[in-house]
Amino acid sequence: MKFFKKMPASSRGKNTLPPYDAADPEGIAAATLQQLENRLIPLIKNATVLKVKEATRLHPEAAFRSHFGGTPYFEQGDTWPVNKKGIPLQFVFQVFASPFAQLPAGVRLLQFFCPHITDIESFNVNECYVKLLTEFNPTRQVTLLAPSFITPRPYCEIISDDALSLPDWQGLPLYSPEAVSIITALEPEEPWELYEQFCEKLTGNCYYRTQLAGYPRWIQQENTPINSKGKHSRLLFQVDSEDNAGLMWGDMGLVYVFYDQEKSTFWFEHQSH
Repeated sequence: MKFFKKMPASSRGKNTLPPYDAADPEGIAAATLQQLENRLIPLIKNATVLKVKEATRLHPEAAFRSHFGGTPYFEQGDTWPVNKKGIPLQFVFQVFASPFAQLPAGVRLLQFFCPHITDIESFNVNECYVKLLTEFNPTRQVTLLAPSFITPRPYCEIISDDALSLPDWQGLPLYSPEAVSIITALEPEEPWELYEQFCEKLTGNCYYRTQLAGYPRWIQQENTPINSKGKHSRLLFQVDSEDNAGLMWGDMGLVYVFYDQEKSTFWFEHQSH
């Protein structure tokens, strides 16, 4: 795969990049591309891709497995999560900590609930709910059934895969304005295309997906919240529209959840095409 594209004559001489060399058939000095790569590599973060398998019959030990839909883990004394108006929420997925799951330090189980979606136009992402357990006792496990008016979601087990993550083009200015300047100088007309080629080269992917940690991949505009220390908040997870799980966030949208562990604060964002 090549990452070289000849610079238009109008753009040459207007930046600090090496001058065009006619002996270079691709038109860009390799040193400049290496300079860009050297700026991107330190930005790479580990992430966990959650691959949603096809729906199956509910597993007898579903409460203790990572999955979408089906039966979540509850303990004696727990109640079904509700929104601020007391309306029960819908269970989306849960993930148990493992060497392959990028959960916050000390967290052993993550669960995600959202408003029961009957009309996406009335969907309020801020009514979503995240439950983090730092410990659990299987001997206290109980089964709580969702209220009857909530449409059951198919039970789909999760396969967790290690992954690498870079900011998307919209988020890159937050982390490396210098990289943006280099890319724009190299490809002033469609710089995002060149950047996605580099993302593919360095991380192996540049597509939408359900994942834990890493960087968000925005559909519309960059909207990472600021945490209590004035820094950009950690992405706890993003949830894609998942066909197998019967889950659709508007027009092939995603829900993004950020987390400030020090303040135990969550931020929710929903974007769609």
